[in-house]
Amino acid sequence: MTLGIGIGWLEEEFNALGISFRDRAALTEESVRAMRQLWGADAKPFSGEHFEWNAVESHPKPIQPGGIPIVVGGHADGAARRAARVGDGFFPMARGEKSQEDRLAELFEIMRAECGRVGRDAAEIEITAGGLIQSLDDVKRYQDLGVSRVVGPPPGFAPDDLERGLEQFGDSIISKV
Repeated sequence: MTLGIGIGWLEEEFNALGISFRDRAALTEESVRAMRQLWGADAKPFSGEHFEWNAVESHPKPIQPGGIPIVVGGHADGAARRAARVGDGFFPMARGEKSQEDRLAELFEIMRAECGRVGRDAAEIEITAGGLIQSLDDVKRYQDLGVSRVVGPPPGFAPDDLERGLEQFGDSIISKV
């Protein structure tokens, strides 16, 4: 199992829940720290700005060593820094006026710089990107950026189109890597 997180963008959702939109990033990061503390072997107290409790245990615990991997998503610079501080993975959505590759490169550099600032090895963070893979050159471009997983759209929606598209993907990409 992998847990994907993001801080959200629609202020009205936060208002409806009575949660400060401005504090959503700090609340999210503290939530990750709180979950990881609960996933630990020993009962420990937790004290943060948003959550506080005495020594408590939470069961069941994740069976994965270290808990459930947490992948931080988002397209803002803050998401890249957040991935460095609390994520096991980073899944940016490259948007804007720049090419997808240029924006991904920027976000990855922001993530790596924040890792350096907080004393973390950036290689510990698994990078995922969304994109269409049509050739081995596409695979190589993502790999050169540091991406280890690419998530792409289905090659069709009708059963025949899906089967044909997956066969083509298998023949032109999978069989060659």
